[in-house]
Amino acid sequence: MSDNNLNNSESSRKNCNANVCNCEEKTANRNRNTQCRENRPESDRQPRNQTCSCTEKREQILKEAEASCGRSDISEADLQEVYKNACTGKESVEILKSFSSNKGFRNLLIRQYKEYSSIAKEIELYANQLGYSLEKTSVFAKGMMYMTTAINTIKDKSDSKLSEIMMQGINMGIISLTKLNNKLSEENRSCHLADSLLSLLMKNLEEMKLFL
Repeated sequence: MSDNNLNNSESSRKNCNANVCNCEEKTANRNRNTQCRENRPESDRQPRNQTCSCTEKREQILKEAEASCGRSDISEADLQEVYKNACTGKESVEILKSFSSNKGFRNLLIRQYKEYSSIAKEIELYANQLGYSLEKTSVFAKGMMYMTTAINTIKDKSDSKLSEIMMQGINMGIISLTKLNNKLSEENRSCHLADSLLSLLMKNLEEMKLFL
């Protein structure tokens, strides 16, 4: 046999051995990958033949965005109710202040007036953002509030009597806003201004109790 034939035979044998090694190595790697995949938790495995629908994902995102935007909305009528309670608190304090002779009690009423005025202004700004038109307390309603207070304090203008009158009004506001919040909650909505005013009313109620 010639030297060339020997060299070709030797080269063929090496190539054959290399192919066998490569095949064995690929088979081992494939087995290892399969074993690792099977040992992974079910949640980490990629589902096979899963199709990705961009249309379904887009629709889901739009639905979530729509739901999120609707949760904090409040109707014009509901916001008017919040505004009415804020204005009533402000005007009641202003009326009672004129009947009090106690400087300390008057100062408390002045501070509460500023608090009611501040939240009423916030409600007005929020209504403007939503394009709502809120109605302020009429002159007639203010006159009736003053007359009622004057009649109730003809014989007694003490701090105890004035705080009692104020507490009656505050309790009416608390009931009104609690009903409103319950309604909004059932409709999966909310109003941060209603929550703020309700907290303010509860705080002022506790302050008025100190003068009974």
